[in-house]
Amino acid sequence: MAEIQKLSLDPDRPLESCDQDRLGYSEFATAVARAIEAMQKPDGTVIALHGAWGSGKSTVLNYIVKVLTHSSSSPPTIVRYNPWWLAGREDLAVSMMSQIGKDLKLSDGNVKKKYGAAAVEILGYAEGIAAAIPMGEAKFARVPIEVLKRVFTMPARGIRELKEGLTNTLNQQKPRVLVVIDDVDRLTSSEIRELFQVIKALGDLPYFVYLLAFDRNIVANALSALHEGEGNAYMAKIVQASFELPAPDEIRLFTLLEEQLEKILPMAVSDLYDKDRLSTLWHSGMKHFMQTPRNIRRYCNSVAVTFPPVSEAVNPIDFAGVEVIRVFAPDVYRRLASSEAALTAKKSPSGAPMYGKIANPNQTLEWLAGATSDSRYQHLSDILQFLFPALTKNSGTDNLLDLELRVCSGLNFRTYFQYALPSGPSGHWLRRLLRSADNAATFEAVIRESLGMKAISGDRPSEQVLDALLDYAAGGNITGMAKIREVLTAIFSAGDDLVRDAPGIVGAESYPNLRRILDFAKRLLGQIDVGERSTMLSKVLVDGRPKSVSCATWLVIELGQEHGLYTSTGRGPTRDQMIPKDVLDKLVNSALSWIRKDAEAATLVNRTRLPALLQFWQESSGTKEAIEWVDAQTKTDEALVRLLSGRCGHSGFGTIDLKKPIGQLLRPMDLDPWLPVEPTVARILRRTNTRPSATLSYAELHYLLEYAVAKFQVTTDSGNQDFQNALSSLVHRAKVGVLDTTSVLSVVAIARGITMAEMPSATDNVVSAAGLEVWSAADAPIPPCDKT
Repeated sequence: MAEIQKLSLDPDRPLESCDQDRLGYSEFATAVARAIEAMQKPDGTVIALHGAWGSGKSTVLNYIVKVLTHSSSSPPTIVRYNPWWLAGREDLAVSMMSQIGKDLKLSDGNVKKKYGAAAVEILGYAEGIAAAIPMGEAKFARVPIEVLKRVFTMPARGIRELKEGLTNTLNQQKPRVLVVIDDVDRLTSSEIRELFQVIKALGDLPYFVYLLAFDRNIVANALSALHEGEGNAYMAKIVQASFELPAPDEIRLFTLLEEQLEKILPMAVSDLYDKDRLSTLWHSGMKHFMQTPRNIRRYCNSVAVTFPPVSEAVNPIDFAGVEVIRVFAPDVYRRLASSEAALTAKKSPSGAPMYGKIANPNQTLEWLAGATSDSRYQHLSDILQFLFPALTKNSGTDNLLDLELRVCSGLNFRTYFQYALPSGPSGHWLRRLLRSADNAATFEAVIRESLGMKAISGDRPSEQVLDALLDYAAGGNITGMAKIREVLTAIFSAGDDLVRDAPGIVGAESYPNLRRILDFAKRLLGQIDVGERSTMLSKVLVDGRPKSVSCATWLVIELGQEHGLYTSTGRGPTRDQMIPKDVLDKLVNSALSWIRKDAEAATLVNRTRLPALLQFWQESSGTKEAIEWVDAQTKTDEALVRLLSGRCGHSGFGTIDLKKPIGQLLRPMDLDPWLPVEPTVARILRRTNTRPSATLSYAELHYLLEYAVAKFQVTTDSGNQDFQNALSSLVHRAKVGVLDTTSVLSVVAIARGITMAEMPSATDNVVSAAGLEVWSAADAPIPPCDKT
């Protein structure tokens, strides 16, 4: 992982040098400077530079001053005056005159010769007051009383006479003075009116040019009080010339933004920093929020603070889009943060999971963007649709949203709003998994982490991980013989544990982990030609014995089905076969050897999907080995319980929500070819009848319940209220932790035709009613029971 550069926030200060120009302002500033320079006798000319807040007016003023002072043969004296610094603290007329006096260096002994006694008189007083202003009232108190008295008691006639004297001197000496006044639009309305009255009074001094920068609308509104609502008309009486700050070229604004973001965003997940997507985001609406340099600076400062904590776990371009909403439309952002369920909705999978459409995307979009009255609403909608494909009318699907760390992924959504790395199987974790694909042991270790994780959203973590791997395989992102071999080796080592974690429910629409694993393996194998595919399978499944015998055998079964084998329908070979028959034969022999070794080691009983393994064993070997193995596993009651307790079937009794997980316990019909159902039920019942005080194991109770439901559905009216009541009672008791033998046997008895009225209360009689006393000679014989 690349390290993010240590960044300091960019202060909101104007640029000083034309060399720093990124928006083309220096050319405009040069044109204005040349216009000022060309004035022959600027008798108090007032020039205005109009522009919105944050558009770069102060920067342009700096550029103009630089051009005039560095490229002119006779540069003017520059007086910089910012009334906003001193607004509300003293008379603006005095503060402006003091600044002029200070910049003209009236304390210099030669000033009187250059500007005349009148200039020294009027500007000197003001300079004395100005000396106190930056330090506050304490310093102001040290200004001589006689100076203050002379300034504030000077009659209007005296001021006019001094101004006339200054005018005569200026006409004789012909100096050039540029008074630059910035931040006019930051003053209060009354201060703006006062400033313009001062400029109106002093603006006709010869050889003086006043250059003011402000937002036209703000100032016009303030001046309306002086001219019967016609602020622009009043402004026109004072301002002789004006320039509109040109809007920055859109391409230059985007370039400026891109330069700043490249310092922040791409460091941790550089492969996801997609310049084309950033450009698309810009044109999708981002540009309407970035029309001034100040907005760009404000936005980038925000990203510089919020991005580093989650830099490894988010898509940098999506993060940039979400941050636009947070900074410029906080009300919409708050609604967005609470809309995870709608914006990350998924269709029920029928193959690899797919991101589906929101039921009413237009309504959702209007609700989100409607949180703001901003005129840029439509552009905000475009950004939302860029970030969340489900909001578009034709959203389609994207198989890599999780792994691309997109905000529209349920695995990643919360990270964008919590500013912390997730603890579950997020896109960030999946990327770590895929980075380990070059080594089977590492890949397996990482994928096993999902078994102990807490789900972030929706499915179990193992399901989410396998879904992501399916997506990545579909996108052709796991390639190369070496990498595919390592990944398949890891999958067929951890696969059985992943299957146990999410087995699927029989009879329900589901996409169990076994199906996910097989589809993933086939997608990887489908990327390589037949010859390489055969070699790959030989190395993974023949040369190296897989730990996950069930998953590996199921792959062999499905490859065999392509050749017309292992089908109940008698379907013939398919047109497209992944491997030739001779390679399949080798895989079948290998699978048989895995099963036989498991049988010898007494580990087969705990293999997931045991019935399918037995069917494969029997059909592929052509022997009675499978039947003999089951017989050996059920000779004693303890052995029978052990077999029934093995988590080796499909998902069990899915219609009953019991407190204990019944996950993959065997159902009666699963082993019926090898372990007949009715005799097995009778055997369990006889054991209980022989020992009335005994409590059946959980596996036995589960087996009886499955039997009861299956038999009831076949032999009894589905509306039988006795059975429904007994079953409801059993479920209720199970949920509070009580699943007793009597309750289960009551359900079994009813399923066998005993009514509630006939049901005895005593345990022994319930057992009898459930099975032994109604067992007919026509039923299969009861296997002998070892009463140890």
